[in-house]
Amino acid sequence: MAGLGSKASAFEVAAHQGAGIVRAARLAGEGLPEKQWLEVKYEDLIRSPEATFAEIEGVVEPASGDDLSDLGRQAVRPPEEVRNPSRIGARLPTREEWHRLWPIVEEGAAWYGYQAPF
Repeated sequence: MAGLGSKASAFEVAAHQGAGIVRAARLAGEGLPEKQWLEVKYEDLIRSPEATFAEIEGVVEPASGDDLSDLGRQAVRPPEEVRNPSRIGARLPTREEWHRLWPIVEEGAAWYGYQAPF
């Protein structure tokens, strides 16, 4: 990954990848008519999958008979499972790691109104 060097943590790599994906998607969406572009926040998808998939259904025409809100209930894990990364052997970044990560994700975070977590 350019600019990270060989000592980059998994958090830094993921932050760069995520920020790049969001930038690329927004650039792709800029030229589309409003009814052809919908940006969905992961947090909304986790907190309220049925409502989020219903919003998606307003933009995307599902195949005949498909109910996207039902797909949302099936596809998304409950928030309590997502909030506990240790149950899958993962962990949240430390305060020191967040200080290194924040400059990478700050632009996207500001877009959504997030504050630095430290």
